Amino acid sequence: MTAPRLLLPLTWLTAAALLLGACADAIVDPFSGALEDGTVTVAPPDSGTGQPPDSTRPKPSGEGRILIDASRDGGLWWFPQAGPFDSDAPHQGQAFAEYLRSLGYTVDELGRNVVVTEALLDQYTTVIRAGEWGAPHAGELDAYRRFLEREVTLVLLSDHRLTDPTDELAESLGVSFGGAVDGAVTIFEEHAITAGMGEVPYLMGAAVVAADPSTVTILGRLADGTPVMGVIASPSANIFFLGDTNTLELVPQPLVDNLLAWGF
Repeated sequence: MTAPRLLLPLTWLTAAALLLGACADAIVDPFSGALEDGTVTVAPPDSGTGQPPDSTRPKPSGEGRILIDASRDGGLWWFPQAGPFDSDAPHQGQAFAEYLRSLGYTVDELGRNVVVTEALLDQYTTVIRAGEWGAPHAGELDAYRRFLEREVTLVLLSDHRLTDPTDELAESLGVSFGGAVDGAVTIFEEHAITAGMGEVPYLMGAAVVAADPSTVTILGRLADGTPVMGVIASPSANIFFLGDTNTLELVPQPLVDNLLAWGF
């Protein structure tokens, strides 16, 4: 079932139109066709049901390969596509993915309804989780937990929680998102990720409503002090979170290049 439609601010519509080259009359519905098509853009690895023990787990295929997990994007990554999903065809996440490719990264983008498994994540050292809508498939949270036991990077992009109140992966890592806020990120804590930053657009995302103070560091807030961006301490992994998927789709600088230098 497609989620209820949301009236979006003019700034969001304008940004999406610029990214897609859409006509002026296009209406951007971030939930169009969400979770209606299971077409896979990236073939999953060996689909065997069992996972090998730690000593024989497959190694990542090499540096420079990035997975964009848009399997439950809620329309925020793949719009206006509703399946089959084609990374070469216009979609809201295309500008960001193409920027990464222009730097020499191999970028794989998951279509909706693909089940994220440990075997799939084992092929990558960097994963960008783009959007989160609907309940996770069985085993997905555990697959991410095992992924984060390695020396990897996770960019956790959430979004407003108006139609789905819980981002399960974020909460399992100590961050709770809630509600819907927009504006610009203008208050920054000193960090390699925030170096040289002045203002970053925030296009109808979620606020951080709770965070584990022992592991979570807030790095960015809206002008009214609402926390929206930060990092999560981990023994092995680099974990960055942001409550708005559309923000990185605009390729804001120097945020994107700082993030690449920090964790990629």
